[in-house]
Amino acid sequence: MDKAPPETTHLTRYLDSTAWDTLFPHRFGMDKQPAVDFYSFHAFVTAARAFPHFLAEGNDTLQKRELAAFLAQIAQETSGGWADAPDGYFKWGLCFVEEKQEGTPYAYIDSTKNTYPAVKGRAYFGRGPKQLSWNYNYGQFSEAWYGSKDTLLRYPGRLAKDPVLSFASAIWFWMTAQPPKPSCHAIMTGHWQPTAALRLQATLQVTMALRAATV
Repeated sequence: MDKAPPETTHLTRYLDSTAWDTLFPHRFGMDKQPAVDFYSFHAFVTAARAFPHFLAEGNDTLQKRELAAFLAQIAQETSGGWADAPDGYFKWGLCFVEEKQEGTPYAYIDSTKNTYPAVKGRAYFGRGPKQLSWNYNYGQFSEAWYGSKDTLLRYPGRLAKDPVLSFASAIWFWMTAQPPKPSCHAIMTGHWQPTAALRLQATLQVTMALRAATV
């Protein structure tokens, strides 16, 4: 990954700090005195500069659509809203940095992913705007960002301490394919198109679901 990102990003064409505050007024840390703005717009922009293709393909309409989808994803993943929440349910995105679990936290370790072995005593539960989870995702992102899988496998908690790293993990996940699954970016930009077999499978699944719902 380019560690000397360009000075600009298409993100700032469509969003500024004022709009950010309107979209996420109750984001993590803003209720503290003084406020500790972990999910700041500045951190988001800084991370976005490391991904030159993010929001940079297609026309303005397509780029806006991709941004809207990305914001919806991170808002859903970190929502602290409820039905009667002040300002409405949708104003409570980015409320959490770490996944909320009761009791002993689930560590999200897949021992079959031998390329990215978990470190004893470490937990790879959701952290950051996209709630990056599982040892193999921490390892892959660590390779992309640090050039070594070991950094975040050893210290996964860094995602909850470094705002730029936290946003970068979300953008990386958005931009990176997980075979056989394409990346969200590839879907939004039209670089990936489903095969005829996949379209047929999806149609059959929807049909079966609709039939089940009417029984």
